[in-house]
Amino acid sequence: MDTVTQVDLAGLPKDFPPMVMPVKVGKGLTIPEEVIAQFPGIDAFEVRIQGQQIVLEPMCNGKFARVPESMPTLEEIQRAVAARDVTEQDVTDAVKWARSRRR
Repeated sequence: MDTVTQVDLAGLPKDFPPMVMPVKVGKGLTIPEEVIAQFPGIDAFEVRIQGQQIVLEPMCNGKFARVPESMPTLEEIQRAVAARDVTEQDVTDAVKWARSRRR
């Protein structure tokens, strides 16, 4: 995918020891330097909830550093849309319909 920055994270230790990160007064967390050092070239993390866990996904310049193998490429998406004969008017109508549902 051309919008993804590839960062080599293969050398990261699989058994990195657990660390305690206290929640600060403003409800913020500070990630220890030892952890950040394991992600060279990463300047941000996407945060999401997965069950009872907080998951941090490494990002570089606002783009995911890793892409799941199952994620289709832009070209695959374009071919799928073209195969369904989706027109610009179809997209315009779909956007108009979706926006009307928000109200």
